[in-house]
Amino acid sequence: RYRGLVFSPGVSIEKLRLWRDDLHLGLRFAAEWTSLELQSYFYEVQPQYVTATRPQYSARAGYMGSSLITSVGLQKKKWGVFTGVGLNIHSGAANRRSPLFKNELNTSAFIGFVWYFYQSSQPGYD
Repeated sequence: RYRGLVFSPGVSIEKLRLWRDDLHLGLRFAAEWTSLELQSYFYEVQPQYVTATRPQYSARAGYMGSSLITSVGLQKKKWGVFTGVGLNIHSGAANRRSPLFKNELNTSAFIGFVWYFYQSSQPGYD
């Protein structure tokens, strides 16, 4: 189902060949601005959901937050594995006054696996 749009410009730095040729380190900083539909999905409180501790709230489009993510990956010819942690910063978010807005800082962790079913014979970098 359609939930809205995200505009997320960012800067990424990747250090290839960290201690070994197949080990990579990544760092990314990005900020997110989202549409009214997406902000409403997370932060709007419609009249039928109002309680004594949760007042009605109309969400608005705008800044949702920023993220700082660091990752480490191991890449072989046909597969790779990566892991990392992230810090999400919601200070100054457009809907920080929503009763559903709880934390200005959140953390996350992830792990993933990649399988390359096709690769060019020429590397993208040297």
